[in-house]
Amino acid sequence: MKGREVMLGLSASMGEGAVALLSRREVLEVRSVGPKETISARMVPLVREMLEGFSLTVRSLSAVGADVGPGSFTGMRIALSAARAFSWAAGLPAVKVLSQDVLARSAPGYGRFVLCMDARRGKVYAALYERDDSGGPVRLAGPALVDADRLEDFAPRAAVLGEHPAASGPLPPYEPRAFAELLRRAWNEGPPLSWKDLLPLYLRKTEAEEKWEAGNRGG
Repeated sequence: MKGREVMLGLSASMGEGAVALLSRREVLEVRSVGPKETISARMVPLVREMLEGFSLTVRSLSAVGADVGPGSFTGMRIALSAARAFSWAAGLPAVKVLSQDVLARSAPGYGRFVLCMDARRGKVYAALYERDDSGGPVRLAGPALVDADRLEDFAPRAAVLGEHPAASGPLPPYEPRAFAELLRRAWNEGPPLSWKDLLPLYLRKTEAEEKWEAGNRGG
């Protein structure tokens, strides 16, 4: 791999995590980490294994990328902590993508659609998309925390996919290769970021934070 720019990509916002190695021209390898219960134990060893397979080290990489969410709070923390550590330790630029943009690449052929993920307490994480001339999804709005019963205000005349009572179909699958391809495009098109920019997209407070605040009100 001498003389070739290679990026490491990490994702764990949706179910099984993923580790990817990619160049600016192609995805070199992408693997699923495994069930979410094992991600914290398996992600870094899998990174080492994949790097060794290409005779690479973290310091010989050109960039580090990650999915910043929204999604599983625990999964995002695991993947982003590792990505930030690699980026900081090796002085590598960072790239980020959003989980719903990855999902949108696997969505059925609606011309205009909104992806909804359950955020509990009557709310959803929503992102609105429309197809471009090539048929690819382009995000028009979101991700945003939206009242489930006000979704039409956020995404008028859009097919609803995912975790919502009005959904006409399930949430599209999260494909690790789609994550890697989207990361490659972001690397080529966007300005480089710092490791400090790899922050989880928390559109709402965690349940633990809400409980702590509720227990300390008026104290």
